[in-house]
Amino acid sequence: TNANTVIRVDGSAGNLGTSIDFESYLGFETGKQINRINARYRFTDKHSLKYAFFQLNRGSNKVIDRSLVIGDTTYDVNADLTARFYYSLQSVSYGYALHSSEDARLDLLGGLYYIETELSISEPSLGRSEAVNGDGPLPLIGLNYERNLSGAWNLGASATLFKLDVGDYDGTVLDGRVRVDYQFTDRFGLGLAYNWQRLNVGVEGTNASGDFDLTTTGAEISAVLRF
Repeated sequence: TNANTVIRVDGSAGNLGTSIDFESYLGFETGKQINRINARYRFTDKHSLKYAFFQLNRGSNKVIDRSLVIGDTTYDVNADLTARFYYSLQSVSYGYALHSSEDARLDLLGGLYYIETELSISEPSLGRSEAVNGDGPLPLIGLNYERNLSGAWNLGASATLFKLDVGDYDGTVLDGRVRVDYQFTDRFGLGLAYNWQRLNVGVEGTNASGDFDLTTTGAEISAVLRF
């Protein structure tokens, strides 16, 4: 999975923080192998449940070549920083078949995301640090399409969306996936997929303000189990 992470954390007095590209400024690795879980249970011809989960946990140590303002702390040029960023996304959705035939199916999805984020940056030599975290559920809506191409070959595509603009918060989550798999038996197969996800959340309030932007893309090799 490839990731691009840009975060800004403003100070409590309203001073604007630095928009930090974690891969460029702090040396976070852009590509990392991660595990994903995708599961679906179809309990009638028209109704199904879907669950998905993945997490991204990265860290770095870097001597910075420019000053950074994070929250109420300013880190000067040549500061030796230790940074860690954790992000996880779970989704649970109900699917209703808008179209269902022997070879193809189109589901309308509705459900919830649950997002967790943790960010910490410290300068151990001076005993200074900043940490922010957040978590919570968000509603989602989307579509899921599946088609049997011929015999053991299957094609699938899904896209889900969330957008919020309420009070101090303005955010968008976009999640897309395309996959193809081959069933060696009725119960076991192998699949190849491509995933794309964009999360952007802005906060402009009296107690906290800042901006968080994360884009992840990547190919996936998976085992497909059917019961």
